[in-house]
Parts: sequence; structure tokens; C-alpha cells
Amino acid sequence: MNWIVVLAIDAVTIYFIVKFAWFRNSLLVIMILAGAVFYYIDFQQRKENEAASIRISPAEIQLTDLDFSGPFVECSSNEITGRIRNNSNWYELDTLYLKVQLVDTYDDRSEIIKVDEVPIWVDVPPQQARDFKAKPNFGTLESPKGKLNWSCSISLIKGVEPEYHSSNPLNARNS
Repeated sequence: MNWIVVLAIDAVTIYFIVKFAWFRNSLLVIMILAGAVFYYIDFQQRKENEAASIRISPAEIQLTDLDFSGPFVECSSNEITGRIRNNSNWYELDTLYLKVQLVDTYDDRSEIIKVDEVPIWVDVPPQQARDFKAKPNFGTLESPKGKLNWSCSISLIKGVEPEYHSSNPLNARNS
């Protein structure tokens, strides 16, 4: 039923485009303005993402109590838990990406057999900590040749300005 309404609107729009020059010109101006608005929004989002990735340095993030649980073979049930501490003085931690590696150790050799970038969406205000849970996705896993170990490292940090705090010089500067 909805397709009939859409078809009718399309037919009327095409009629107005063909019949009236003012409608064609107005539609063209509207499309150009809409394109400019979408470009501006995209530009601002890219700029914010770039700024967010440099606000908090890896040295200001502390990962503690890390635990990898679940059977390695059934990769969908693996889980990483731990605590994230944000030692930044002014920025709130918004998102953290962990690079998790599965390592097969055998015959005095170690081979990385699976890698996953795990996003952790957690809001950690400055000088605070939060517990987290993440589920890495390693896909299917063959039987290891030796003992499976895991390691993780921080691959990306996104920080945002926290809610208004009068002690925050960034907010005092903007007011």
C-alpha cells in the first residue's frame, strides 16, 4: 500500500519538474544545500573523531585485573574482563579498542594464530575507573599445536570533554 503513495508522490514531482522551471530551479538549490549540509556534518564528525583519538594518551590508561575466560575453541563464548582506569586530568574516556592476540606456544616457539580488535564502549570520567566486559571474535579455531596464551594491547583511545565541571579549565576557557 505504501508503494502506491510513493509512486504518486514521484509522479507529481516529475510532473512539476517537467512543467515548471521555478520548481526545477528550487529543487536544484535544495539539493545543493542538502549536499553542503551533509558535507559539513561529515567534515565535523571526522574532525571530532581525529581530535578524540589524541585527547588521552595510552600512558594515561591503566588496564588491571585482566582475565580471559571461556574455552578457546568455542570462540563465541570467550570473554575478557577487567578494569580500566582513566588517569587523564581533563578528558573522559569514551571508547577503547583492545588488540587481542591468541598465541600458540609449542616447541619453544610462539605463533600468533588469531587477532581481533575489540571495542569497549565505557564512559570513564577523569581520574576514575570502570569495570568492563568484552567478547573477542576469533572466528573458527583449529586445534592448537601447544598451549594457547593470549595478550592484549591498546590500539585506539577516544576521549571526550566531560560534562561541565567548574574546576575544568577547558570549560572555564569556553565560558
